[in-house]
Amino acid sequence: MAQRWHAVSTSGTEVGMIYLDHNATTPVADDVLEAMHPYLAAHFANPAASYRAAYEARQAVEAARKAVAALLGSKPANWIFTSGATEALALAIGGLAHAQPARRHLVLSALEHPAVREPCRFLQALGYEVEFVPATQSGVVTAEAVARAVRPKETLLVALMHANNETGVRQPVQEVARVCREREVALVCDASQSAGKIPLNVETLGADAVAVSAHKFHGPKGVGALFLRPGLAFHSPLRGGGHQRGRRGGTENVAGIVGLGTAATLAQHHLTQQTYSRVAALRDHLQAGLAELAPDARFNSADAPRLPTTLSVSFPGVHAEALAQQLDDHHICVAPGAACHTGAGTPNETLVAMRIPETHIRGTLRFSLGRTTKETEINTVLTRLPTILAQARSNV
Repeated sequence: MAQRWHAVSTSGTEVGMIYLDHNATTPVADDVLEAMHPYLAAHFANPAASYRAAYEARQAVEAARKAVAALLGSKPANWIFTSGATEALALAIGGLAHAQPARRHLVLSALEHPAVREPCRFLQALGYEVEFVPATQSGVVTAEAVARAVRPKETLLVALMHANNETGVRQPVQEVARVCREREVALVCDASQSAGKIPLNVETLGADAVAVSAHKFHGPKGVGALFLRPGLAFHSPLRGGGHQRGRRGGTENVAGIVGLGTAATLAQHHLTQQTYSRVAALRDHLQAGLAELAPDARFNSADAPRLPTTLSVSFPGVHAEALAQQLDDHHICVAPGAACHTGAGTPNETLVAMRIPETHIRGTLRFSLGRTTKETEINTVLTRLPTILAQARSNV
């Protein structure tokens, strides 16, 4: 296939591109880039060293830790910086397994991201038992279903994401946390999709380990954070020079961490300003428009509490990959299912877990909006989509 080149603006986005894949990643905010730059150039010192330049870098890291804690709750000391949510989740799962080797039963929701599934599958190869809790057709995993799966003194952890990356469904984490506390089982929560988009306080959430990723809320890629509840039985599998109180070895990514902290501060501002209420209105406008132009479309989890950013829609009789490609030809970026799975050729695990018919799964697109999305962009999509959808259906 010939390489296509597009003009790029100074902000890094393609000129004329309509970007509706914010659940995959978000554009880095200008303020974040500006905050990071000094730590990629002049302030390059290792924060673990003892001289003044190192102290300045260390202060920047700790200021970012305070910003993350201010956005997401808990004391700054309870947050560890990582390379992203994938590492944070693997670190949490591995650290719990190291600390409690006698507990060898893992309970996962059927909706979990591969960042949770794969570390648990690794443990399964070592003799652990992995049990999946089913979801309702609306894409919700109930506390009652989790309670039935947990085995006191045998279950090591329960994993339940805060919001699903494909449907945007918000899970009842607080209710599940109460079940886990009663049974003295750790709860691991992937909050990478919800952090910075809806109010989230890890103290009231009740999970024991919570993972977030900067690039999901306009920070840089390659940096994230992990909350660990004080007193949690956790032995870090990532040893090194004793960094971050021995919980995650390795020299800190100072520039990335500064970017994460700045992104957290910006996110807190936008939550205060109700920015995502506007995003939710745009999402609903898109859904109404799609329902009018495609009456046979199915809106997945539309009856469940969702993130304001996310719309999962199934077009029967269409191949989603082909439809997404045709949209891309019109400079509209969407995801056919989860972006992490593109090209994998495997069934969409979330939609399968929701028992959506295969004919609909094949035609499912995920539109994910962000705080940079404009009403004119949604209107353009609704104007262009009838022709694109008709062409996709004629090619099946």
